[in-house]
Amino acid sequence: MLLATVACMLPDGLWLKDNDAVKAGLAKYVKKKKLERLDSYVPPLLAARDQLVRIGRVMLQDPAAARQLLRSGVFTGLRDNVRSLGEYASQRAGDESGRALVRGFFTALEAFDGALRQAQRGEEGLPEDARAKLDATVEALDKLLATVPEEDMQRAQRVIDEISRLDEEAAEEAAAAQQQGSGVDAARLQSLLMDVACPPAIVEAIYGQLVQQNAAQRGAFGELVADYSTVLTRARELQVRCAQLDKEASELRLENETLLRAVEDGKHAAVQSAQFAAMEARAQALQDELTAAYKEKAALAEQSLQATRQLQVVRDINERQSRELTDAADEAKRLKEQQIKELQGQVDHFREAHATVSREMEARLAEAQGASAKLAAVEAESAELVRRLIEMKDREADRMNEINRLEAETIARAKQEATAVLARAEARAQALGASLGRQRTSEGAELVEASMRRLSDADEAAEQPSTLLKSVPGHDGGCYGLAFNRTGELLASGGADKCVKLWDPFTAAVKTTLRGAFEGINGVAFTSDSKLVLAADNKQAVRVWDVATGRLRHSLTGHTGKVVGVACSPADPHLAVSCGSERAIKVWGLTDGLHRRSMMCPSICNSLAITTDGSLVASGHFDGTLRFWDLRTGRVAHEVAGLHSPHGGITSVDTGSSGALVLTCGKDNLLRCVDVRRFEVRHTLSAPSFSVGGAWTTACFRCEHWEQQAAAGSADGTVFLWDIAKSTVAARLRDPKQLQPAVACAWCPLGLPLVSCDKAGGIGFWTGRPSKRGGGSSSGTGAVR
Repeated sequence: MLLATVACMLPDGLWLKDNDAVKAGLAKYVKKKKLERLDSYVPPLLAARDQLVRIGRVMLQDPAAARQLLRSGVFTGLRDNVRSLGEYASQRAGDESGRALVRGFFTALEAFDGALRQAQRGEEGLPEDARAKLDATVEALDKLLATVPEEDMQRAQRVIDEISRLDEEAAEEAAAAQQQGSGVDAARLQSLLMDVACPPAIVEAIYGQLVQQNAAQRGAFGELVADYSTVLTRARELQVRCAQLDKEASELRLENETLLRAVEDGKHAAVQSAQFAAMEARAQALQDELTAAYKEKAALAEQSLQATRQLQVVRDINERQSRELTDAADEAKRLKEQQIKELQGQVDHFREAHATVSREMEARLAEAQGASAKLAAVEAESAELVRRLIEMKDREADRMNEINRLEAETIARAKQEATAVLARAEARAQALGASLGRQRTSEGAELVEASMRRLSDADEAAEQPSTLLKSVPGHDGGCYGLAFNRTGELLASGGADKCVKLWDPFTAAVKTTLRGAFEGINGVAFTSDSKLVLAADNKQAVRVWDVATGRLRHSLTGHTGKVVGVACSPADPHLAVSCGSERAIKVWGLTDGLHRRSMMCPSICNSLAITTDGSLVASGHFDGTLRFWDLRTGRVAHEVAGLHSPHGGITSVDTGSSGALVLTCGKDNLLRCVDVRRFEVRHTLSAPSFSVGGAWTTACFRCEHWEQQAAAGSADGTVFLWDIAKSTVAARLRDPKQLQPAVACAWCPLGLPLVSCDKAGGIGFWTGRPSKRGGGSSSGTGAVR
């Protein structure tokens, strides 16, 4: 309480002249006198020059106050006044000299303001060249004012002198009032300190705190106190002026009455007419001055009212800012406490999360260790099962070899018996006569031939697909591609479910599911060494998997449309080709997964295959043309035009194991066999009820019989088998439960099984009738490996 009381009684310190008061006085004078355009902006520039000189006196003690003076009062309109004077000087001289002076002044003013700003921020005090920059600014302004005519400059100086006189009177009154107030405050402070017995150290400490508190409070409210002092000074000036005007009005009224009486007396005394006219004019002039005095009094009264209102506004602003400072301090304290609580909560949350993660990691580590142990046990069990399976296969192979040996011996015995019958028939013919002998000989030959045909027909019947071994769901949404590896041990299938599945063709069981495609699969193919399997992906790529590990090895990208077909070279396990809907055939290297060559086609390529020697690519197109491409040059070697109807064209292309024929299937429900040596059609296969079920229906050769049979699926789900040499249907295979169109067929290189797939995703495995001689399955021929 003592500190607050003493701080309130401290003197206000050095009084600085207010720029706003100077600006207000200039504005009032210009408005009152109705000055010309030049006279309206030259006096403010003279006032600004005087203020620059005052700023030079205070900038060493208080750079902040000096910079505040530089940015208020007459300086607020300084730039507009300077530009106006520059335009006037340029027009008067007829060149750009005035505008050049304006630019020089602005440059000097900015440099001086920068020096004050540097000192205000506390950057090593006031620069040493601040005085030189101030002098340069004043010199630039003097050069600009030198362009004003002498007569106009004198008139502007008189305006400034009159305003300065009023300001000096107000300053003297304010100084007297401040001195009086300071004396009272000092007396109160002295009496207060005398009543309190304090040691000198405490007095010095209180004095230091009072000085700091006074500086802080005056720094926050210095401008408000200065504005308040200005308003009070202006109010006092207006009161004095009103009293003066009242006195002048009274004197003018008395003088007017005196002159009126004199006029009346003159009229009665028959004064000369010239004197009377002069007196009447004098009276009129006094009347006009009285009217002007009344108007000025009214204006002063209005200004006094405005000053009172401004004083009230300043008081309201002072109170509002005090409340805002208090509220801001409370809000800052509240926000700080809230932020501390939030940060503490976050720290606790992170600690709990770290503990939870640590526990989970320990649990996962224990699970991983347990899984590793289980995996080792499973691998050991798997190795034992593989060993037992190999032993079982070896036993079955030995048994099959024995069956084949017995079959060969039976055929040999049958041939020997037929030869003996023929010999006996010939002997009897010789005994009975020539004519009768010829008849018996013919009968014996026919008997032998019939026996051989029965043996041959029985062997072929045992190897002909006729029985559905198993029908399994393969792919959701449809299965569109089938392919055997070269040894017949694996079957690959691809469909709309973005997966490629590897099957055991003899048990119809899935061995591996390969994932990595982004969209549906249109076709699959094995490399000649059976180490890689390729799939044509709708997502403009060919996916390559390692058969042994099941991992995706390459993604062959480069097509701009969906990939509809893929084929591998029978002669090179590191070469593959693919075709896309953008009418392009691309050649790929499978070692590095890089693109080797592109071949642009005149029509969309639906399917393709590589010949046995690996030199040609046979491609079937939408326009019904079969084209042969030279892989070495990338050019068309030959083409067979009009092979199928151009409405849909060729749906599939297959090359046999001999490399002599190419099998094509078309939307015109025909299968054609083309001679690769002569590039002409050798056979045409058809059936009344055969109908192609899709744009990519795939037909295939039977490999181990040197292209003697072909198979293709129909729209009603039936699989047709043709005898190529006779161009007739050899068999029709139909699953009663199958209602969807059969899309693709693949014939095992070992002879059986024949595999088909449909648009519903089902896969059917077809095998032959069980053999009556050996009692074994007909899913393989010849010696088993």
